[in-house]
Amino acid sequence: MLAEFSPKRHRGTLLGSFSVIWTFGYVAATVVGTLMLSWGPDAWRWMLASSAVPAFLVLVFRIGTPESPRWLVHHGRIEEARAIVHKHLGPHVELDDEIGEPEHAGFGQLFSREYLTRTVFNCLFFVCIVMPYFAIYTFLPVILKTMNLSEGLGTEILLNALLVIGALIGIGCTIKFSRRGFLINSFLILAASLFLLTIMPGNLAWLMVGLFGLFTLVLSAVSNLVGVYPAESFPTELRASGIGLATACSRLSSGLSTFLLPISVAGLGLMPTMGMLAAILLLGAIISIAWAPETKALSLTAAGRAIIPDPDRRRSQRGTDMDLPAPQRAR
Repeated sequence: MLAEFSPKRHRGTLLGSFSVIWTFGYVAATVVGTLMLSWGPDAWRWMLASSAVPAFLVLVFRIGTPESPRWLVHHGRIEEARAIVHKHLGPHVELDDEIGEPEHAGFGQLFSREYLTRTVFNCLFFVCIVMPYFAIYTFLPVILKTMNLSEGLGTEILLNALLVIGALIGIGCTIKFSRRGFLINSFLILAASLFLLTIMPGNLAWLMVGLFGLFTLVLSAVSNLVGVYPAESFPTELRASGIGLATACSRLSSGLSTFLLPISVAGLGLMPTMGMLAAILLLGAIISIAWAPETKALSLTAAGRAIIPDPDRRRSQRGTDMDLPAPQRAR
């Protein structure tokens, strides 16, 4: 929804903000869970019940949310789309280049020849980010203790703080760097730092903390792209389905990695387990090198259709706010 209302210039920042807010919630959940542990054997019930409060607030805030104008146009409801655009974006914004024959697409089109590569890429890069994320940070106290890095809650608090800082840094990286370059280089740094952690002697505690800190910052920063890439990779009629499928794959894989990590640590040891997570990150880099599109400079329509605009035309549009519409930009 946010992607379909966002100006091209600010789209990456707005979509990346999802990850920042999510990270604040993730760290807050750690704090809340730690505080509630002393509430007795029913503490887990209170933890689950507390989630109802933000869920209710989201429900209230979503009342009155306008429908996507692009979705309305693709379903032939053009006047409704114009009314929403004029109300929320201003009467000077037009929908001329979005108007056409209504298009309808089934879920299966995600696996058509045209979109299969993008579908697979978005599912797999998402998976390769969240598997190490959830596996490591769900069991962070146990991992730190096994690595002899636990000194009370100090190291854990530091790394959770770095998650928040990394998410904020990720916004800047999303603005400054290309989507493709940011993703590929982040995967390579993550794989290298985690691999070094697996082979480093245990007596180099401060160096290990430094590597873990770098890993935390970069992982949190690149996680901003999970809110950006899927939204920019599909056209309006497939956007919700594409994002939904990629997110579903990420949730299945994060649940699987969280379930398997303690089993792997008990059976193989921590360092071999971390090595496998490093291999997953390296796989993410390979997948990104092979398939990651560059969507940063494109309008949402062009990015979703894999249309590469003429370079001269793109230079002439540099600095414009909205990717709607071409006629309005000419005026």
